[in-house]
Amino acid sequence: MPRLTVRLLVRRPVNADLERLFQLYADPATHQFSPFGPLLEREHAERLLEKWMEHWEEKGYGQWVVSTRQSPEYVIGFGGIDARSYTEVERVNLGYRFAPEAWGAGLCNRAR
Repeated sequence: MPRLTVRLLVRRPVNADLERLFQLYADPATHQFSPFGPLLEREHAERLLEKWMEHWEEKGYGQWVVSTRQSPEYVIGFGGIDARSYTEVERVNLGYRFAPEAWGAGLCNRAR
């Protein structure tokens, strides 16, 4: 079920999001501060999307697909929380990745 904020629409990922996921995660600009670098193969995006959807099924929360309310059909990014194991301890990790054209719009700022 999609959720709305003042400016955004967020929803669970589906298989149809694969191409946009690969576009954003293969773009070197979106990985300026990532130690892993951009995805090089579509198969990596397929595995990532599969993992996200499994996480939702298992935990009931996870990564969101993000669009603006004005253009809900156009995905501008992905973000959310997921459980990850760090040195055998499960912790909740927050992350997001937005398309460069969405940068500078204050979308990741806290509510005022």
